[in-house]
Amino acid sequence: MENGFSSISAGRLRKARIFRKTGAFGVLVVLVVTAIACVWMANQVITIGYEIEGLKKDKDALASVNRALLIERASLTSPDRIDDIARNSIGMRPADDSQMVVVRVVGKGKGASPDPAKRAERSEASPDRS
Repeated sequence: MENGFSSISAGRLRKARIFRKTGAFGVLVVLVVTAIACVWMANQVITIGYEIEGLKKDKDALASVNRALLIERASLTSPDRIDDIARNSIGMRPADDSQMVVVRVVGKGKGASPDPAKRAERSEASPDRS
């Protein structure tokens, strides 16, 4: 009986030793892979942080250029500037009363036609609304 018992325990001992060796190696591999993953993730966080900061600087620079362009557009479309250019550079002058034409809007609303012939026909057919 003792022989059977010793062979069972010797086999178990051998398996236990192998399991310990491979188990320790497996744990070591898992720890190394985890450490590499942690270092890689920390590196990614730092890299992405630098990219974010660069993009923030670009955004601020573009916002500054946008403000400058808005100011330039406002100055270029200023009525005083346009009047000055029209009078001094182009030689324009204000219109006389004889040069002004008053435009009256006829037929506001439904059924209004931009065609002058149709408007004339309607005005002849309908009583004067003055």
